[in-house]
Amino acid sequence: MKLNFFLPFKKRFLTAGIMLLAASTLLTSCLKDNSDDAQDQPYAAVSFTQAAASQPSVGIFVDGSAYFSALLLGEFTGYYNAGIGNRLITTAVGGTSSKLSEQTVTFEDAKYYSIFTANKSAENDSISTWVVEDSFTTPTTGKAKVRFVQLSPGTNTFDVSIVGGASLFSTKAFKSASEFKEIDPADVVKFAVRETGASADAVETSDTKIVAGNFYTIVLAGQVNGASTKVLKAFVTVAYQ
Repeated sequence: MKLNFFLPFKKRFLTAGIMLLAASTLLTSCLKDNSDDAQDQPYAAVSFTQAAASQPSVGIFVDGSAYFSALLLGEFTGYYNAGIGNRLITTAVGGTSSKLSEQTVTFEDAKYYSIFTANKSAENDSISTWVVEDSFTTPTTGKAKVRFVQLSPGTNTFDVSIVGGASLFSTKAFKSASEFKEIDPADVVKFAVRETGASADAVETSDTKIVAGNFYTIVLAGQVNGASTKVLKAFVTVAYQ
């Protein structure tokens, strides 16, 4: 079988997120190939998250082929299998081929990557992609894990806590990602984000159910006192084994 961008991955996460038609069709066709050749080829696992607040939706192209036509702000694709080596990641205005950014990314065998769209700066609406190599280690029995990805452009740093509970992360600058930290399961949790040193929260996530064994990412996008198209937003994505 020819190595395509999305392939069956033996250690693949089952993920909460969206699967648009182009990716779904290719993934399904690849899963039908159970040959040793298909199963033994090297590949990575890659997810995409739309965190560029200036763009209502963003299309994702890999090596010139469209895989997600219009990821909305706050949407997360889940992890898919990616052929290793250099891959050209291009973003476009959602539903069009009007290019916003492009970046060559090198994927290595059996590694996990999160690719985020983000605004480049607080001064304009241009966007870029930002790549994080993920490190997943199984949580302690009865625990989940959470991390914070700070994609609010500018010089501000931010802290994260559980609403009504413990502090989790502090002093995270633009385009930084914390390590995963263990937390307890809960039926309903909100996470609060505030500027470092401030006395009040800047934004909260929506209600999130925390399930033991899952991996959660709190993402901050937009700007403090940003215009309506770049208002500060915090959201949570989840990957589960």
